[in-house]
Amino acid sequence: MSRTRKLQWVLYPSFLVVISVCLLFVGTSTVISVRAMFVRETTERLRGRVHLLSELLAEFIPGQMEMAERLVSAAGINLATRVTLILPDGKVVADSQEEPAAMQNHLDRPEIRDALALGEGTARRRSPTQGRDTIYHARSIVREGRPLAVVRVGLPEHEVDAALLDLAVKTMAGGLVAAVLAAFLSWLVSRRVARPVEEMAAEVKEMISEGSETRLKPPNIHEFSTLAGTMNMMADGLRERLVATGAQQRELETTLSGMSEAVLLMDAADRIRIINPAAERLLRLRHGSSTGLRIFDILRDGPLFEFVSRPMSQEEAIEEEISIEGDKPTYVHAFRTSIPDDQGSSRGTLLVLHDITRLKRLEAIRRDFVANVSHELKTPITSIKGFVETLRSDTDHDPETVRRFLDIIARHTDRLNSIIEDLLVLSRIEQAENLGRDKDGEDPGMARENVLVSSIVESVMMVCEPRASRKDIRILATVQPDAVAFVNQPLMEQALLNLVENAVKYTDQGGHVDVAASVVDGRLTLSVSDDGCGIPREHLPRIFERFYRVDKGRSRSQGGTGLGLSIVRHVATIHGGKVRVTSEPGVGSQFVIDVPAIQG
Repeated sequence: MSRTRKLQWVLYPSFLVVISVCLLFVGTSTVISVRAMFVRETTERLRGRVHLLSELLAEFIPGQMEMAERLVSAAGINLATRVTLILPDGKVVADSQEEPAAMQNHLDRPEIRDALALGEGTARRRSPTQGRDTIYHARSIVREGRPLAVVRVGLPEHEVDAALLDLAVKTMAGGLVAAVLAAFLSWLVSRRVARPVEEMAAEVKEMISEGSETRLKPPNIHEFSTLAGTMNMMADGLRERLVATGAQQRELETTLSGMSEAVLLMDAADRIRIINPAAERLLRLRHGSSTGLRIFDILRDGPLFEFVSRPMSQEEAIEEEISIEGDKPTYVHAFRTSIPDDQGSSRGTLLVLHDITRLKRLEAIRRDFVANVSHELKTPITSIKGFVETLRSDTDHDPETVRRFLDIIARHTDRLNSIIEDLLVLSRIEQAENLGRDKDGEDPGMARENVLVSSIVESVMMVCEPRASRKDIRILATVQPDAVAFVNQPLMEQALLNLVENAVKYTDQGGHVDVAASVVDGRLTLSVSDDGCGIPREHLPRIFERFYRVDKGRSRSQGGTGLGLSIVRHVATIHGGKVRVTSEPGVGSQFVIDVPAIQG
């Protein structure tokens, strides 16, 4: 990752480079142009001097060559210029700085050739005599159309360069001052350009921290103002999307929280992204502790682990009924499917677990009920049918035998009638319980009213006293005076009657049964205690199921239908209460009905 820099320190060096290049280019161009100008001016000066000298020397050539030589030497000294006089054959006859006799023939010099041919000639070249670069200008001295000699002046280029050096130093000094000033101005400009960006960045941070309520102030630079406006529009759009996303998130959370199904959403690495409370309860997880964990770290092993780890293609979903082991086995209907991304690859997995434990339990109860009711009905029907066929096949039975058979048939008929009546009562109670209708639409047979609790107990005592007397069992009733409860009197009488009859039925000769009824803190409590045989602990959770018997042989011999306690439980439930039992084998049992006593 490359190192980031501030905009100011990106612009400022760039400005410096541009300014430096421009100053270097301008300085170089200036020096070159000035040097060329100096060369031109020097050439023009040399031309003027040559013209003057040619006019002066024309008077002395060729007759007075000595005078011409002296004039050449004097001119060289006075003009600070090298002056040379050359004959048309190239021989040097006079020179202001060198000895003519030691000098080479100059006929091959370009300025001499041009002067002889054209009248004047200029050249910039290195002097073989002096060994330095020199600017030359030569002019022929003509008389009567015939060249008599060539006068030449020369100026070393280093003298021009010396003059230019001074100019260059001054130019560099001015350029340096200009560079410093330009650097300062560049820093100001870069700072001025970068400041709006920094201010916008600070405002964007404030905008983010304050929930997108703040908006950028448009700078006075058009481009930045346009950018600020665009970012404000983006912020408005982003805020709307965040609000919409937040609303969708809350809707999703509310939906998932209200679902009875357990829902888990995993990413491509099998880490849990979303888990609803139902899933946490089902998997026995602490709220909020599993998000971000891998699903396999939670499940560990078992059938659900195998189901989640099973390979699956993206086009299919898999489902299966699974048992989750625990204190009590839990049965779930598991559904798993892949979540594709825009490219068609899997970006996660959705796992839905529907707890069907209650359905399984109800299904088992239904099967047991069907089996039990079939058995309960089949036994008396088979007996009745058998005795009827016996009577029909043999008409020679004595009256005593016929009467005994008819008593047995009548007893089994009464048992069938009791079973059917109890089933009808249960059916009506369950229908009212499942419908949960309000008072206006309530079944008249389930209507409640304020009744004296003592009347309920008295009705039950009148029915149970004869049977209790036959077994020499004493029933003691304790009722709170003037206690009133808002209940369905027939149903409460039926429930209490079932409890008292069971107590009498399973209490040995000479025992006692205690009935207590009271209303305390707005709740009706009906209690039935006995000192009978008691109920083993392992049977207590199931005794309120239909047709469930602790001792099947004894229960049938006592004439029970196996539905009495189930009716008691449903009566308590439909009144918004519950029934509980405590029992110890050989000591006795206590059943307690606890329901609201006032109108809700």
